[in-house]
Amino acid sequence: MTRISRDTVAFLAGVFLLCMSVLMIQIIQTRILSVVSLYYMAFFSISMAMLGLTGGALIVYYKLDHVNPGNVNAFLSRISTAFALCVAAAPVSARVVRMETKVMLEDHSELGIKLALREAFQLSVRGAIAMGLPHVSVDGVRVLPDAVVLALVATDENDDAPETRSE
Repeated sequence: MTRISRDTVAFLAGVFLLCMSVLMIQIIQTRILSVVSLYYMAFFSISMAMLGLTGGALIVYYKLDHVNPGNVNAFLSRISTAFALCVAAAPVSARVVRMETKVMLEDHSELGIKLALREAFQLSVRGAIAMGLPHVSVDGVRVLPDAVVLALVATDENDDAPETRSE
């Protein structure tokens, strides 16, 4: 029976953790997008993740002559650090989101429109909170022949402070 060296175990554990974290982030983004926006946007997220994985594969392919068994751990470490910084910076950069929620109208009475608006508002607020953006403001409402569209701006900053609010 062959013994596996400690460096090999550490390298394989690093590759496992890196692959596991990429997959977990991809699943989380897919779930959030399917709740926040339309369901088919989740497939767009998967497509973008696959494009990113292809980009990473191209980097490895073209940098392959610079990577050898002596520096593969350092290369993996640099790539993992860059990935961690991108994951940490992504929520920081997404501070304001404008979203539109469309809810189908059951009837065109005033009560039907109010109920559809309430449902659209609840869906939008739930999506904003899922993205970590607790402050929302209504940007507009449109009543279409078959639906109600609510436009909402969600942010992580409180714009209702009296000293910063302009009338």
